[in-house]
Amino acid sequence: MGKRILMVNDERDLAYATKLYLEAEGYEVVTAYDGVEALEVLTDPANCPDLIILDSYMPRMSGYDALRALRSREQSLTTPVMMLSACAPDAPENAICRELADGYTQYPFDPSQLLAWIDARLCGMTAEERADLAAWRQLRFGGELTPETAAAHLSGHYGLVTIEAQAALREMGPAAVPVLTGLATRDDEAGCRAAHLLCERRQDDTVDAVVSLLVHPTRERRWEALAALGELASDRGLLAIAEHGQSVLDEIVAALSGADESLRRTAAYALKRIRTPEALRALRDHEAQP
Repeated sequence: MGKRILMVNDERDLAYATKLYLEAEGYEVVTAYDGVEALEVLTDPANCPDLIILDSYMPRMSGYDALRALRSREQSLTTPVMMLSACAPDAPENAICRELADGYTQYPFDPSQLLAWIDARLCGMTAEERADLAAWRQLRFGGELTPETAAAHLSGHYGLVTIEAQAALREMGPAAVPVLTGLATRDDEAGCRAAHLLCERRQDDTVDAVVSLLVHPTRERRWEALAALGELASDRGLLAIAEHGQSVLDEIVAALSGADESLRRTAAYALKRIRTPEALRALRDHEAQP
């Protein structure tokens, strides 16, 4: 048989139809009809699934509570979970899905799209990606998530982990700024993502860190830093531009008359974000040219 899927749904006809569809595609499907039964199935290591499809509203134990229980168990930390619900994806009750599940489908769903998601999840993860995901989820669900441990996952083998790490650092707010500042000048993926998080924060507590990026060897990093100071629209941001940003501003203005059309568009967008009188004047002069 193929890889094993646990289908958890109190709608027995739907569960049976989905089971037949997936088995026809080569998967082995085990069914349970509420959260309690699903957790009972999982107590037997022989029934350990490669993926779980979990309905949200069921008797005895809802899919939401079952999802929390799944993520509290080490053996199911990295098991992909697709949640099924009649509610819209951004509904408040689905916040737990966005945090703990790997995918979400609203009823009525297209079986072929569900199959495509399953195929991608079960065939696309390498051993390194699975190890990366396991380490990250142990941090998230084990209560050990700090700015330092989150920042350590800004680059890795599995893209979902870096996305979740960035979201966690955003939520940490000022507490994450010192760690991000230490990373932001690096030339690797973690440095690039740390710099982006600092620039998008647009708070006075990041001004010094963003100023340090004005001399970064990467042009994109320099331009983004100056634009972030402009969008901050505070006295500190404007003073930082006046004291430290002139050379970068000159560089952006010079790019407006260059031969690279894509770079000209990027420069114009940066000047709109910088918003200082000099930047806006340069942009107007450029747009007035025939």
